[in-house]
Amino acid sequence: FTFLHRATIAEDQDSDSCDKTFLELMDKVIGGHEKYTSRQVDPSDAILCPFLDFKILHFAGDVTYTISNFVEKNRKTVDGKMLKLFQKSLNVVLRDGGGTQTTAQSTKSMSVSIEFRDSVSELVANINQKDAYHVRCIKPNDTRQPNYMDPSRCIQQINHLNLVEATLVRRQGYSTHWTFKKFCERYRITLSEKLSRSDQADCQTIMNRIAPSEASNVVYGKTRLFFKSQQALDQLEKVRDQEVERRLSILQKVFRSRAARSYLKDVQRSFNPKKWQSFCLPASNQPLPTLLRKVFLRWKRRMLVDTASEQQQSLIQLKIIGSAHFSHQRQSWGADRPWHGDYLAVNPAFRAALPQLQKEGHFDKVLFSCNVLKMNKRLKIQDRSILVTNNSLINVDASKNFAMKKTPINLKLIKTIFVSAGHDQGVIVRCPSLGKDIVLALNLPDSREDFVGEMVSVICLAMKNMGVAPAVVIVSHHLDVAYGSNSFVLDFDYQFNELPHFKKTGTNRMTLLWPA
Repeated sequence: FTFLHRATIAEDQDSDSCDKTFLELMDKVIGGHEKYTSRQVDPSDAILCPFLDFKILHFAGDVTYTISNFVEKNRKTVDGKMLKLFQKSLNVVLRDGGGTQTTAQSTKSMSVSIEFRDSVSELVANINQKDAYHVRCIKPNDTRQPNYMDPSRCIQQINHLNLVEATLVRRQGYSTHWTFKKFCERYRITLSEKLSRSDQADCQTIMNRIAPSEASNVVYGKTRLFFKSQQALDQLEKVRDQEVERRLSILQKVFRSRAARSYLKDVQRSFNPKKWQSFCLPASNQPLPTLLRKVFLRWKRRMLVDTASEQQQSLIQLKIIGSAHFSHQRQSWGADRPWHGDYLAVNPAFRAALPQLQKEGHFDKVLFSCNVLKMNKRLKIQDRSILVTNNSLINVDASKNFAMKKTPINLKLIKTIFVSAGHDQGVIVRCPSLGKDIVLALNLPDSREDFVGEMVSVICLAMKNMGVAPAVVIVSHHLDVAYGSNSFVLDFDYQFNELPHFKKTGTNRMTLLWPA
């Protein structure tokens, strides 16, 4: 900057001569510096043009400068009359922007480089008076593309910024330092006794109590303590977080217990044991009653179940099982209608054939029964009736006085029950030991009512009463059916048909058409 200023104030030379004067001054004074070179200093450097270029060896790489119009750009060409006009202005911004120079001659003695040098010197002096925090920015790519990082470009910037070396140097010294007062204010919570002075002795007490193994990595100055290892601070932070969590738990416990006692007093005042069925918890804006409300509702449900009849209790238990399997998975599963179980009991012919069925099937009671459409192994549709008893699943033929077809299937053999997610009545019962699935469509008088949930719940409850794990219930829009080595996919469709029926829609694919 000094050389450029000298060349600028040489008024008896033209612009090109001043530029050459600037380059000659640098070659003469700093030509021997290891960070400077030009064609005159190093004739072997053919990249540089004689009397035109010079090169500065920066830490970030070599930079070549061309001296054309250097001096002209360095001149401060603002007229002194203009500066005087600014200084006499009533506007504070214009008056201050005019500077302190009052004559054109004084402006000629200044240049852009000198003003920049003085500005940088002032900035450095100002920074030295502050606590500086350095932020190193890494440019991820040169194309300004989002979410893209060029590794080679980033590594180049890291090397040029000397970040690795700066980090190593930082680690070798005492990189972290705290004032005694700030250190005691943050970590005094880790001690049970009080600290009053917040001086070096108090800091040593904290370190010896909390992190004695790291005491050798701490040095104490006149007003600060210096940490050589980050592990000491990490250990202090861990102990502090644990202590803060413990104290917050105590505060929460005291607050919640007080709120609970207050709310329970309101409950006690409003509760009448004789009218428990219509009793509701008092309203409250506190989050505390949420748990109590759940406990109360469970207790109220238990009271309702205990006071219900045996038949009602059995129905509640079945619907609880159905809710566990079908809630949020199937559109409808019959939760809002009464469940009767044995729907064939209204048929006199079935009632007459029931004793013989009990004798052949070795069961005590029919838990669920209805007419079904059954698919055989040849993919033919048959009208049948299905019985779910206390220990077996029985297939009977209503057209032959409810005669039993084949051997009853023990409920213990059922492992999986597949149900569609729509409102149709398709059910697949899988028994791996039999080597084939049982494909059914519940064909009840009112096909718009849902009976799948009732049948599945009855089977699961009967298996539980037999002491075996209930079958796994899977709800899906497409069901895989296995018949020994053969298999096909069962789909479901809804049309305006008079009766439900199965239809073959492709190779290894069947569709259950159900009234829309």
